[in-house]
Amino acid sequence: MLKRYANLALIYAAAAMIFGVFYREFTKFSHFGGKTNLSVMHTHYFLLGMFFFLILMLLEKAFSFSEGKGIRLILTVYQAGLNITGLGFLMRGLTQCGEQS
Repeated sequence: MLKRYANLALIYAAAAMIFGVFYREFTKFSHFGGKTNLSVMHTHYFLLGMFFFLILMLLEKAFSFSEGKGIRLILTVYQAGLNITGLGFLMRGLTQCGEQS
């Protein structure tokens, strides 16, 4: 399970960096100078994605709590919620950039 948590942390870190670059380049390309929800996607995925799984990895190493089946369901629901929220930020941020014109 430690390797799985480390891999998930790496995936969410890569996604956070991609969203950060996308925010910077998309707003520059569309000449948008206002506030948009795209700006929070970067930190959202870093904190709730990468840091969450890094802390979970440390807790797993110390307490070995993920041997039950319940933790898999909880993590699946957590990841689904995180990514649905990220999709909402993306859709709202794209429409906010289009509203300025």
